[in-house]
Amino acid sequence: MIFTLIEEAFGLDLSDLSLKIVKLEKKKEQFEVASFGTKKIPPGLINIGVIKKEDEVAKIIKEALSELKGKKLKTRYAVCSLPEEEVFLKVIRLPKMTRDEIEKSIKWQLEPNLPVSLEEVYFDWQEVYPQSTRYSYVLISALPKKIIYSYLAVFKKAGIIPVIFEVESIGTARSLLEGCKTLSPVIILDMGATGTGFTIFSGETILFTSHIAVSGTEFTQAIARELNVDIKEAERLKIEVGLSEPVKINIGTGESERRISSALYPILQRFASEVQHYINYYRNYGAIEYAPADGALKILLCGCDSLLYGLPEFLSSNLKVPVELGNPWVNILKPPKRETPQISYRESFGYAVALGLALRGLEEI
Repeated sequence: MIFTLIEEAFGLDLSDLSLKIVKLEKKKEQFEVASFGTKKIPPGLINIGVIKKEDEVAKIIKEALSELKGKKLKTRYAVCSLPEEEVFLKVIRLPKMTRDEIEKSIKWQLEPNLPVSLEEVYFDWQEVYPQSTRYSYVLISALPKKIIYSYLAVFKKAGIIPVIFEVESIGTARSLLEGCKTLSPVIILDMGATGTGFTIFSGETILFTSHIAVSGTEFTQAIARELNVDIKEAERLKIEVGLSEPVKINIGTGESERRISSALYPILQRFASEVQHYINYYRNYGAIEYAPADGALKILLCGCDSLLYGLPEFLSSNLKVPVELGNPWVNILKPPKRETPQISYRESFGYAVALGLALRGLEEI
């Protein structure tokens, strides 16, 4: 949704438990981070993407803007994320039509595909495979009006003008995929504190999105319980040790070796099973002409909770699909650079959506 014409904007990623802001600027042949910051959001203010306490969220956004590192923001315009859990997104196939014909018929095509009444949502669409001579493929997205109204109200109270709303998966894809396009389907698993976003991207568009109720917080809590350590130590062990080695733990006057993997395997098996379920769905029902079911798949991990040591190897072994950590800088920094003085490579996993939104903020709007 575009409200006005501006020169540039910053990216603002608002999720249940955190807020991240990034402003990029162009320098010579690459981009640089001009301003950035993050702020925790207490549990209960936003729940599964639904803003419960507008005034408190607006206050946190104001505080984050005042505490940004780097250059002072000189714009109020922002490209803002919308919660993946509340978005309906689907590619539909129509008889070959012109753009004007699609425009006239899209409402009639939307109604049977939406889980709610058309009057309750705002929607948008774009043709995603115009080269096809047989069909018109159209990506449709819809979001409840009440969600958009609440986000608009919060941003207004925080003094921000949202010029574009984007679902999180689009920002993530722009951040991780070089040129925001692929030759074959790519699965993006964005692991956050409250769950994991599942996205299939092919060509230049998203084909499918969903949400998996497995989070990095579950990993951390399982480690803390198994090893009887606090959350901070469990977080460190998750990233530095993970599935690799036994850990020596002091118990009374002696030591005990315990494998973190014994605590994590039940969660990991459930996670792999959910991912496989969606892969099967794509192969059976979601594949289309320009992204065939037998095309090579690859999985990219991102999100601040995707850094469990050994996770790519575990998923690759179980799913029989190549799995690797993504690079949120692929469209920002020239290779082989993978971090900046402001945001390290490890930290950037939590900034993937915000970096993608910031890139959109530099395009002509």
